Amino acid sequence: MFRQRWHAELDLRTLKAQMKMEVLRTKSPEMVGKEMAAHWLAYNLIRGLMAESARAGAVKPRSLSFMGALHTVRSFEEGHLYDPMRIEADLPPLLELIVKKRLVDRPDRYEPCAVKHRPKPHRLLQMPRKAARRLIKRGMILYEKL
Repeated sequence: MFRQRWHAELDLRTLKAQMKMEVLRTKSPEMVGKEMAAHWLAYNLIRGLMAESARAGAVKPRSLSFMGALHTVRSFEEGHLYDPMRIEADLPPLLELIVKKRLVDRPDRYEPCAVKHRPKPHRLLQMPRKAARRLIKRGMILYEKL
């Protein structure tokens, strides 16, 4: 159960950090739902390619690097936009490249339950940006340094 929980935490961390879902940009609840759905879709598409690649290479999908697969897919996407015939022809080489991006086997890995991120040197902006700009133009100091 510990390993299953570990994988779930790694998947959430990957979504937040590597898929840039740490800060959602939309404001309305409907758009937040759509933004999260788009992130999940992209994540599942990459994981699907990893699973297909692992099946073709006879390895476990969890032994492949998500970031390696993501970078490989991004390098392919630039030359394949709007050309389904090229995508279909180049899928086997893409899967071969993904299966080469392996993780180091680290069984029973334990990590400390501690926060490593340091606080940012700036305070949070707690008013509309437009109002803050007006105050700065008037020469008023918004916040003192920490």
